[in-house]
Amino acid sequence: EQTTTQIATSKVEIERWKVGQVLQSAHNARRTLAEKQAQYDQFVQAVKDAPLVVEKARNDLSGAEKSVTEAPAKTQEKEALLAKAQEAVDAAKQALTAAEAAVPEKEAAVKAAIDAAPTVGNVPDLTKKLEERNAELVKLREARAPFTAGTPEYVEANTKMTAKRVEITQAQAALTAASEKNLGVPAVKAAQAEATKTSETLDKARREAKAVAANAVAAAKALAQFRKDIEAAAQLVTKLQKDMPEIVKNSQVQKTQAEQAVVAAARELETAKAEAEKRRADYETLKSGGTKAASLSVPPSKS
Repeated sequence: EQTTTQIATSKVEIERWKVGQVLQSAHNARRTLAEKQAQYDQFVQAVKDAPLVVEKARNDLSGAEKSVTEAPAKTQEKEALLAKAQEAVDAAKQALTAAEAAVPEKEAAVKAAIDAAPTVGNVPDLTKKLEERNAELVKLREARAPFTAGTPEYVEANTKMTAKRVEITQAQAALTAASEKNLGVPAVKAAQAEATKTSETLDKARREAKAVAANAVAAAKALAQFRKDIEAAAQLVTKLQKDMPEIVKNSQVQKTQAEQAVVAAARELETAKAEAEKRRADYETLKSGGTKAASLSVPPSKS
C-alpha cells in the first residue's frame, strides 16, 4: 500500500511538472511573439523614416537658399533700422545737452528773482528802531557811570540797561525776520515754476536718451546676429549641395536594408504567432481536461 501511494504521488508530481512546462512554454511563446512584433514594427518604422532624412535635408537646403536669396534686402532693411536708431540717439543727445544747459540758466533766474524780491517786513523802520535802542543803551551806560557799584543808584541804572538790552534783542530779531525775502511774490513763483519745468524736462530727456540708446544697441545686435545667421545659411547651402547625393544614396540603402529586414522579421513574426497559437492550444486543452484532473489527486491510503 505504501508503494502504491508513492507511485500515485510520483505520478501527481509528474503531471504537475507537465502542467508547469505547458504554462511556461505558453508564457515564453507569448513573450517571444511580443519581441518579434516589436522588432517587426521597428523595421517598418525604419522603412518609413528613411525617406524623411532626404526630405529634411531638402527642406533645410530650400530654407537656407531662401535665406541667402533674401539676405541682401533684409540686410538693407536692418541697416536702415540701425541708422534710424542711431539718428534717434543723436537727437536724444542733443536734447539732453540742451536740457542740461537750461538748468543753470533757470536756477540763476530763480536766484535773481529772489534777490530782487521785496523783504517780508519794513527793514528801514526796524533798522532805525534798532539804532535808537542802541543809542538809548549808550545814554543809560553814561548815566550809570557816576554811581558806585552796589549803590541803589547804580542798581537802578543797571536794571534800566538790562531792560534796554532785552528791547535791543527783540528789535534785532524783528529786523532779522523782516529782512527775509518774500518768496510768495509772482516773480519768484514764476521763476521757480520754470526751474521745476526745466528739471522735469531734463529728467525726461535722460529717460529718452537711455531708451533710444538701448534700442540702438538692440538694432546693432540684431544686425550682427542676422549676418552670422546668413553666413551659417550660406555654409549650410554649400554643405548640403555637396552632401545631397550621398544623403540620398544612404537613405535608399537604409530603406532597402529596412525593407529586407521587414521581410525577414515578418517570417519570424509568423513563426512566433504559430508557436504562440500552438502553445495556447496546448494550454486550452490542458485547461479543458485533456489531462485528467483525477490523476492530479493523491488517492487516500488504506488502513
